[in-house]
Amino acid sequence: MHSRRVAGRQLTFAFSARLHRGNLLLGDDATGSQWSQLGLRAVKGELQETPLTILPTVQTTWRHWRELYPDTDVIEPADENELPYSYLPEASSVEIEQITFVLGVQSPAIKAYSMPLQHLK
Repeated sequence: MHSRRVAGRQLTFAFSARLHRGNLLLGDDATGSQWSQLGLRAVKGELQETPLTILPTVQTTWRHWRELYPDTDVIEPADENELPYSYLPEASSVEIEQITFVLGVQSPAIKAYSMPLQHLK
């Protein structure tokens, strides 16, 4: 997780549907920069080479979180039909040959896992 404040500005990051060295990029309209999600820095645009500030985060289970913070409230997600996922302005710029398709499987009987599609026969 990183801060939205970069070079004295508060930016709004959005999924850009582009890849850089196999890593998804985030874009910000204010500067036209593209940000490496993994590298935590701008790889293109006005703020190229500018790093993002890492924020402290915790990756844990819901059970452990509830033990630590028993008064936590959960926000119910919006109706999936209302989410604007069909809008990907730059999706056509991604070359399909560069993408590894991943199949995710989740079932009450087994642990959730994912596998590259080309490994399935």
